[in-house]
Parts: sequence; structure tokens; C-alpha cells
Amino acid sequence: MKNLFFSIFNLLLFFKYIQSLFMVINPAENRCISRAMKKDEYFGGFYVSSGENEKGIRVYIINNLNDKLWELEGEQSGSFQMTIHNEGDYSLCVENKSGNQNIFSFEFSEENKDEQALSISN
Repeated sequence: MKNLFFSIFNLLLFFKYIQSLFMVINPAENRCISRAMKKDEYFGGFYVSSGENEKGIRVYIINNLNDKLWELEGEQSGSFQMTIHNEGDYSLCVENKSGNQNIFSFEFSEENKDEQALSISN
């Protein structure tokens, strides 16, 4: 019983720090997922695209003023890390520029694993 409690406790801690999403992105589709972020909050993650033309996507982050803060295009996978300096809504967006359907998976990481995280001001 003690081991079961310990396992459940560790699982809950894990879910506090990592959140994942998976979605199908149709050709020429653009989707954004928003998060309310606090000042000095860490924001990071890793994505992978799969499909017939998995490199035909563009991934970017914008703030509530539509300022583009980060972008990566033409890569099957990528990651980012940043520290938020101004509280507000931030959106992770995916655009499928290919003519094929792609599956996009993303893991949010709320733990700074690299002391050289990109510092973002909006």
C-alpha cells in the first residue's frame, strides 16, 4: 500500500510539470493553443510532427499583442525555453503548409532544464 501511494504521488507530481497535446492538422490549417502566463514564469516544450510531409509545418509563439516571440519552420521536431517577463496570454501556434495531413504532438515543460533559457520580453 505504501508503494502504491508513493507511485500515485510521483505520477501526480509528473503531471504537474508536463502536459501533452496531440492533434491532427489538415492541409493549410493554422491552430493556436493559448495559456495565461505570469511574470517570471518558465515556458518551454518540445514538438514532433509526423505525416507524409512532416517538415511542412511552421510552429511559432505569439503574445496577446500578436508579437511573434519564437518561430521554427521546416523542421520535423524542435524545442524552446523562455522566461516570461510580462504577464498575459501566450499562444503556441502550428501552421500546416504542406498539402498533406500531419499529426502534431507537443509536450509542455514547466521546469527549466537549461540555465540558458531564452529570455522573452513582450
